[in-house]
Amino acid sequence: MSEKAPVWVVVRSWNDAWIVERTLQGVRRQTVPARILVMDNESTDGSPDIVRRYADLLDPVPAGTYVPGRVLNRAMELTDGEFVVFLNSDCPPQNDQWLVEILSAFEQETGAVFSRQTSRPDCYPIFVRDTEDTFGNGALQARWRHCFSMASSAVRRSVWEKTPFRNDLTYSEDIDWTWRIKQHGYGVKYAPLSVVEHSHNYSLKQFWKRQRGEGQADAQIFEWDDWSGSRLRYSLLPCLRQIVADWRFVAKRGEWAWLFWAPFYRLAQMHGRRRGFEKGLKIKFESSELPPLKEPVDLQDGPDGVTLSQVGSEEFNSGLAETVRLIGQRTAQVLEGNLVALILGGGYGRGEGGVVKVNGKERPYNDLDFTLLVKQVSVSQDALRAVSHEFEEILGIDVDYSRPLTIGDVKKWPHWLMWHDLLHGHIVAYGDREILTKHAPLHLRQLPPLVEATRLLLNRGAGLLWSHLILHHADEPPDPDFLVRNYFKAVLAIGDAILLARGLYRTAYSSRAERLEEGLRREPELADLLHHDEYTKALRFRLRPDQNRVDIDPEKLARISHRLKLAFLWLEGVRTGRTGLTAESYRLDPSRREPAQTQPRLWPRNLYHNLKRKKLSLTYPREELYRELPSLLQAPEPAAVRNFLKLWHRFN
Repeated sequence: MSEKAPVWVVVRSWNDAWIVERTLQGVRRQTVPARILVMDNESTDGSPDIVRRYADLLDPVPAGTYVPGRVLNRAMELTDGEFVVFLNSDCPPQNDQWLVEILSAFEQETGAVFSRQTSRPDCYPIFVRDTEDTFGNGALQARWRHCFSMASSAVRRSVWEKTPFRNDLTYSEDIDWTWRIKQHGYGVKYAPLSVVEHSHNYSLKQFWKRQRGEGQADAQIFEWDDWSGSRLRYSLLPCLRQIVADWRFVAKRGEWAWLFWAPFYRLAQMHGRRRGFEKGLKIKFESSELPPLKEPVDLQDGPDGVTLSQVGSEEFNSGLAETVRLIGQRTAQVLEGNLVALILGGGYGRGEGGVVKVNGKERPYNDLDFTLLVKQVSVSQDALRAVSHEFEEILGIDVDYSRPLTIGDVKKWPHWLMWHDLLHGHIVAYGDREILTKHAPLHLRQLPPLVEATRLLLNRGAGLLWSHLILHHADEPPDPDFLVRNYFKAVLAIGDAILLARGLYRTAYSSRAERLEEGLRREPELADLLHHDEYTKALRFRLRPDQNRVDIDPEKLARISHRLKLAFLWLEGVRTGRTGLTAESYRLDPSRREPAQTQPRLWPRNLYHNLKRKKLSLTYPREELYRELPSLLQAPEPAAVRNFLKLWHRFN
C-alpha cells in the first residue's frame, strides 16, 4: 500500500475518557495518513466530546447491543480500502511508526496482522508476565496452537468479504475469525515493531469472569478431542506450571506480595476456563446441525425388502439379508444367552455393499463386519470362529466380529469416525433395533474431530506404501485386486478428509458425492487435491468392483501417493492452523498429532511400547507414523517403508 494513501483506523470506545485522547493523538501522529472511525458504546464519562475532536466519523453503538463481531462487521461496512486497522480506545500507539509497521507486514496471502502490546507501568506482575509471554519477540507464541489480538490489528477487506466475523460470540471473536481464515489458506502475522500500550488490572472476580468467557468461546471455536476428560492434563498441571512461573517472575522483581496472590489468580483462571469450556461445549452441541440418523433396520422380523446393496438385485438382497439374520441366530445360539445384540456395519450396514458377478451369479464383495454386544465379555472365541468359518464357506467373504462389548462400553465410545458411521448406518441382525440410538453417546451424532481424518489418511497412506512394496520389490507378481482396492480407498479417503474439514461429511456414499461436488464448486483450488470424477469412480468401484476396475501401474500409484501427501499436509494445516506445510517441515514439527494419547495415565502404555522398540520415550509411537508419512509418500525408500509398516501394523 502507498504511504500516502489514507487508511481507516477503527477505534472501539466505552468510558475511556482517561486515555482515549492519548490513543487518538497517537493515531494522528503516524507517518501514514489515517481517517478515524470511532464506534462508541454510549459512553457516559464524557468520551464522546473528546473523540469528536479527532474522529472523521462517529458511529454510536446503542447501550446493551454491543456484540463484538457485529460491531466489527459494521465498521467494515462503514469504511473502504483494502486494509482496515482496528485499535481499542485504551491502546495508545508507542511511536509514530505503529501504523506503517502493521501495514507493511502484509504479504500476498496475509489476511490479518496484529501488533505487539506492552504493559502499563502500574500493571499487576502476573499480567505483565502474561503480556510478555503472549507478545514479546513472538518466539513463544509461534509454538502455540493459535495467537491473535484484535486490540491493535489490521485486516484485509477481501478476506473479510469471504469470511465475516461471527455475530454470536461475546468473547474471542478475533481468535475465531483468524482461526477460520487460516483454515482457508490465509496467513496471520505478528508485527513486533508495531507497539501499543495495553493492560488491565483485573480483580479476582473480573479475571474469573473473563476466563469463563474465553473458555466458552474456545470450546465453540476449536475442535477438541478429550479435553473434558482430563482435569490433570488440561487444568491442574497448567495451573501449577503457571503458579511456579509467576513465583519466579515476581521474586526477580521483588514484588513479594504476589507470592501470595498469584495462586489465587491462577486458580480463578483454571476454574473459570473449565466452567466456560463446559458451557461452550453444551452450546456448541445444542446449536449444531446434527446429521439425521438413518432408520435402523431389524432383520429379526424377516429380511423381506431389506436393502444391503443399492446395485444388487432383489434376489441378491433377500438372500444376503436372510444369511445375515441366520448369522445373528447362530451367534446367539453359540453364546448361550450372553448375546445382547449383533450389529452389521460397513457398506452392507449402510445399504451400499459391493456386488460382483461370478459365473453369472451375484456375489457379495465386501466383508461382513459385526459389532458384538454381550452381557459378559468372557466369550468363547472358538465358538465365534466356528460361526465365522461356517458362513465364510457359504458367502466366499470374511465374516468378522468385533471384540466383545457391553452396553457400558457403548456408552463410553470415543468420538471416532468408525463409531459415528456405525451409528448412522447399521442393521441389527439380533437384538433391539434401537439399541445404538438409545445408548451411543450423543457426541457421535456430530461430525468427528479432524484428527479422525488425519488417522484415515494415515491408514490409507500405509496401504499405498504397502502397494509400492508389492509393485516394485515383491518376488511374486502383485495381486491386482489388492492394488486397485488400495488405490480407490486412498481416493475415497482424500475426498472424505476434504468433506470432514469443511463440515460436509455424511455417512452415505451418495450424500458424500453430492457434497464433495458442492465443496469443490465453492473452493475450486481443492481440485489440486482431488477431482470429483476420481471420487465418483472410486464410489462406483465400491459398488461394482468387477465393472469398474482400473490397471494400477507405477505412474498411477505415484500420482495418487502424491495427491494423498498433498491432502495430508493440507488437512494438517487446516487442523492446526499452520500454513505452508511441507513434508520436511511436518516431519521436524515437534507438535503432538494426538494430544489425548499423551495424557499422564497413558505414559506407562507408551513407555512399554517404546521400550519394546528399544526407545526411551513417553510419546505415543503412532506420532512417529504421522511425522514420516508425507516424506515416505514423496520418496518411498524400501527399508524405511518396511519399518513404517511394521510399526503401523502394531498400532492399527
